[in-house]
Amino acid sequence: MTLQKAREQIKNGQEKTAVDLGLTVLPMVVDMLQFTDDSGGEVGLTIEESFNIINDALASSIKKIDLGTQEKLFQAIMKEATHKRYEGWDEWRIRLMESCIIFCHNESIREQLENHIQKLTKQYSKGSWYERYQVTNLKQLQLQIIELFDNSQKAIEFIHEYIESSPFREKAVNDYLEKEDYQKVVELCEAGIEHDQQYRGLVKKWKEYQLRAYEGLGDLEQQQKIALKLLYGGDFSYYKTLKQLYQPDEWQEILTKILTKFEKQHFVPVIYTDILIEEKRYEKLLNYCKEDLHSIRLFYPYLIEDFHDEVENLYR
Repeated sequence: MTLQKAREQIKNGQEKTAVDLGLTVLPMVVDMLQFTDDSGGEVGLTIEESFNIINDALASSIKKIDLGTQEKLFQAIMKEATHKRYEGWDEWRIRLMESCIIFCHNESIREQLENHIQKLTKQYSKGSWYERYQVTNLKQLQLQIIELFDNSQKAIEFIHEYIESSPFREKAVNDYLEKEDYQKVVELCEAGIEHDQQYRGLVKKWKEYQLRAYEGLGDLEQQQKIALKLLYGGDFSYYKTLKQLYQPDEWQEILTKILTKFEKQHFVPVIYTDILIEEKRYEKLLNYCKEDLHSIRLFYPYLIEDFHDEVENLYR
């Protein structure tokens, strides 16, 4: 109900009141989480809408409210952001601080916000994954400020200062892709693969960027190598990509190598049967079902026409 009133205040041009209402509801529901089961997600939705109210009100009013009012709103939001209730809920604390970036055209407010960011950054020892993650989030706040209020060169320098952090590396990679500096993309991604080798998802991401870069460079051999690695990683979407990189008379030899590699694994991955179906290798699919009898229930539609008797026997 209160947040509905806040929405109405924004429509009526009373944005400051809307921010105040958002800052009234937010701490109440955050405190509720200490003793409330939010398995239904209602509390989380209320928190999300509180942030939306605050941000929408600020965006709607920033060009018409005076500097004194901006300062008061900044202080009110930062007072909430620095409250101890957000210990353990750091992402919400950071989101409140992010809401204040809109005020950073004011040098005084920018300095205060950047000081808060630096202070909070120092509180993390960077020892655990969680602490490193939060430091990265804070650095991303700093980058947002730089991107909005400084020149692009300063933003690029800041990105490269923290290039070992995957969000910053990805920004740099996308920047080089846009500039069509594909060799630099390859180098950054190679370093990323080495740095993030314990994180399978990140390694895959860097390989995918490398594939795009090698396509830009026209390096067919490297495209084939990367696409094959991605396929061996279990992503069937790269099967057709890989196949298109070979001439038809070359493909059968490559396909045989791929299938043989999967067949030698102790646990044959799902992608193996996906490829068999795509290539209509139904005899191999039947052999697979003979090894894994339960799978016949899934694959019999592909086999029943050519191997009717064998399929019936497997069902018995």
